[in-house]
Amino acid sequence: MKKLLVMVALIFMVGAPLKAQSVKREGKVFVEQETKQNPASNARKTEYTFKAKDGKVYPIYVSKNGKAFIIRVSKKSGKEYRQYLPEVTEQLNKK
Repeated sequence: MKKLLVMVALIFMVGAPLKAQSVKREGKVFVEQETKQNPASNARKTEYTFKAKDGKVYPIYVSKNGKAFIIRVSKKSGKEYRQYLPEVTEQLNKK
């Protein structure tokens, strides 16, 4: 019985929505809006850029934890993700 309760609790925890929700009122109906968060929303943009192997130039951002990263777009899914740059972080911290 204890295992069953643990399994049910885990299912509810995993199935719970993990993203922030926004609700908009339209008359007597509340409509849930999907919010897309920008990976750079909690970071500040620096004056520096990063030139990748493929020749593309990306602006460098610094996270709230002080780590440097660029924003790349996945070729397969088209989603944005952060590519952290440890070497750049070290050089920026020395400055």
